Amino acid sequence: MNDIPKGKEKFVFRADKAGQRESQIEIIQSLRGKDFCIGSEVKIGRLIRIGYPLLTFALDDNDKDRVIEAFRSNSVHQIIPDITGDLEKIYRLKNSFKSIMTGKGLKNNNLSEFIFDASKAKPINEVDNYIDERSEYYRELSSHLLNGRINDSQKQAIIKTLLAEDLALIQGPPGTGKSTAIAEIIWQHIRKNPKERILLTSETNLAVDNAIDRVVNTTHNLIKPIRIGDDTKLVPEGRQFSLEALKLWVENGIVKGVRRGFSDEGKDEETNEDKKQKIILENWTENILRRANKDQIGDIAFESWCRYLSKPSKETRSLIFNQYIHHCNVIGATCSSIGEKNTKGAPTGFFRYYCELFGKVTTKTGRDGRDHKSYNGNISFDTVIQDESSKATPAELSLPLIYGKKNIIIGDHRQLPPLLAKDEFISSLDYMLRELNDGKEKHKVQRLKAYVEEHFDEMEISHFQRLFENISPTLKGIFNRQYRMHWAINDAIAQFYEEDGGLECGLDKEQADNPDISNPNSRYHGIEIDGLIRPTDHIIWLDTETPEIDDGTSKVNFGEIEVVRAILDEFKKSDSFQRYQNLWKNDEDKQIGLISFYGKQIKHLWELSKEFPTLPMEVNTVDRFQGMERNIIIVSMVRSSCKAASKEQLPDYELYGERGYPKQNTLGFAQSPNRLNVALSRAKRLLIIIGNSELFRQKRIYDNVYKTIKDSKCGNIIKCDLEWIGKRL
Repeated sequence: MNDIPKGKEKFVFRADKAGQRESQIEIIQSLRGKDFCIGSEVKIGRLIRIGYPLLTFALDDNDKDRVIEAFRSNSVHQIIPDITGDLEKIYRLKNSFKSIMTGKGLKNNNLSEFIFDASKAKPINEVDNYIDERSEYYRELSSHLLNGRINDSQKQAIIKTLLAEDLALIQGPPGTGKSTAIAEIIWQHIRKNPKERILLTSETNLAVDNAIDRVVNTTHNLIKPIRIGDDTKLVPEGRQFSLEALKLWVENGIVKGVRRGFSDEGKDEETNEDKKQKIILENWTENILRRANKDQIGDIAFESWCRYLSKPSKETRSLIFNQYIHHCNVIGATCSSIGEKNTKGAPTGFFRYYCELFGKVTTKTGRDGRDHKSYNGNISFDTVIQDESSKATPAELSLPLIYGKKNIIIGDHRQLPPLLAKDEFISSLDYMLRELNDGKEKHKVQRLKAYVEEHFDEMEISHFQRLFENISPTLKGIFNRQYRMHWAINDAIAQFYEEDGGLECGLDKEQADNPDISNPNSRYHGIEIDGLIRPTDHIIWLDTETPEIDDGTSKVNFGEIEVVRAILDEFKKSDSFQRYQNLWKNDEDKQIGLISFYGKQIKHLWELSKEFPTLPMEVNTVDRFQGMERNIIIVSMVRSSCKAASKEQLPDYELYGERGYPKQNTLGFAQSPNRLNVALSRAKRLLIIIGNSELFRQKRIYDNVYKTIKDSKCGNIIKCDLEWIGKRL
């Protein structure tokens, strides 16, 4: 060893190359689905697959040749994410907020007031005269339902949306049929006024597509929806309404589907498929055929009419298309796509489609000999329906609302609010303070930082909750009956809705374990695994004692991963599980949902899932699973009453007592009732919770869940120690 000068100390720095590589992979994984560029000019396309260090892109058609040439010439030294979409969204959010603050361009002049204080929305006079089931209004609506299974709480909420002039709010807990109710709201509005123009929007494509799909009917053509958006991001239920798909049908008489598959990393991605996809215009045409009356027009004319519409020529398809879009009355689009102009002053994709449908598009030939289109229109809707609003920030909430004369907002403040990371927020403000030179601007940022540090808890409250708590009772409805979960699972989450009047299970209790899965009340699974699952079990707590471990800013619990491995191994070997799987045709119904509160735990669970290729699985964080459901859900809670420094640390019972590891008593992410509510409400038939009851039962909501499971005839608590795991591996 070299001599160390007096007054100096020597430190050895060892680079954690494996950790650095893992960190790089994690960062790149977060960019999957993003567009990338070479410099600021050449667009590569969307990152669709990551097999580190190899990246696979879906090349942008417009720049494909330039991209290939750049890579062949070895002139590419770096690629960067294309944040154009994010900048465009920020630009539109800024403009929408500006409209609200100034009042300019609003379709409802009261929006500037009730968007911040819902008590300013005009209440409904004598609403009880309409929502009373004995009233003529209630009976008339009940006799003209799109879906005959709409329940009383849904009917009352729907009536309020029909009578409201400014704003109506609906709280829709998990599994309460929000998509079905949205379709009913659309139907009832258009039934009363076929010329009503409605915008259906949400933050996610899936929510828009699920709701818009439910308006399809085999007896009427009153609702004529169009879906605006990128075809590759729409699920098949939404693509049947896509304007681009309808145009393809006119040209070719056939539209090929988009299949959602899985990349090497297990994330969903879209690929072209040759399978023909039925679209709304075909449904529209079939409805016309069904309503044709042979007795009125005669046999020959009827047969001729049937031939004409059964295999329509291109000319006929064009006629059908033009009639349909001319009478279009429902538009479906994601919130982030809505707006008139982009940052360059050019019309957005949404505005171009809107003008095709409701405005005016003119084409002129320029001096360069090329055709240039001009789009003229004024975005306006009689009613805007916004779903999944509890996760929207005030700015995101405002984006579609500025275009509505009346707004209907649907959400659930008992589920996840907008995700705000306090540390990242403060870090961004610190960066601004370092970069700013203007004293006044610097002072504003300092004041904002002080406010964030003091009031961050208030900032985490969803704006939907603020609106819901302040609005007149005449303008809000609550869905109080869920149809997703077995009643035993419902019992565990009902506590989250006590202040809202409770949450009932809408399924027939006696039919819950009917082996006939075609019975809509059945939540049967029939799985029997000795020491783990009985056919009558629908909610199980596997009580673990293994330590949690810090992994960067995240957490992992390797003991719980081994418990999941043991469960999956039992499933793989079980004849009863195989019989259960054979009941299903749909891949989604077969999938086991593996969820957790922590991203690093999810990473390890995903690696584990690769060991069981015959078991279909969906692996994701609780936050990303909101809005989804599966028949079987396994929740890894991660947090524990003890903590290890690393996976290799052995228990020391002399030093730390019966736990063998240092004690810890914080819950972190898991302490949020909203997050727990989402985690426990994803399962339809079987919910398995893996967690340390010693830690979690210190908090009342978890103790309630534990006791509910223990006392339920369809629940079970299993002590899950190393011996239990060892017997199964």
